[in-house]
Amino acid sequence: MVENNRLPDTPWHVGYAKKQEDDPRRHKARCIHYRDGQCGWKANYSGKCLGSSHCMDYSESLEDFKKLQESKKTAEQIERDNIDKYKKSLEPKKEQLERSNNPYKYRKCSELNRCLVCDEHLYKEKYSLKRCKYCGMFYVDIDDSTRDEIMDIVKADPIFVMNIKRK
Repeated sequence: MVENNRLPDTPWHVGYAKKQEDDPRRHKARCIHYRDGQCGWKANYSGKCLGSSHCMDYSESLEDFKKLQESKKTAEQIERDNIDKYKKSLEPKKEQLERSNNPYKYRKCSELNRCLVCDEHLYKEKYSLKRCKYCGMFYVDIDDSTRDEIMDIVKADPIFVMNIKRK
């Protein structure tokens, strides 16, 4: 019986709380934010280390910390990333629309109310120039396509020229 060999008033945890060299459990000394007894992480306003078991930002390497931050993205950041991915996926559609022989090429720009790429509402800019604020596609009649004011607005963005005379 090992229990009988203990001295009186010896705490129960003596002999049990020792960590091995390769113990995978958390320890604040291995945290990348822990410096000289203080927590150096900017989100910790008190400056005092809460301990590895309570710290929400505990990480032992910079790669682990980046993964942790990536997993903690807010709903707005996730939505913004999804919108950016969706806009990038529209690029091939824009290019295909510019090259295709679409029947809308022979109509007036005033007849077009929704974007042919993303099906969003179009907003009138100047003369016959219309713009989709969501995907950035421009629509303009061929008569107005060479005006300087139109060219200044459009610059290098994708443009769909309309009202072309049929041959």
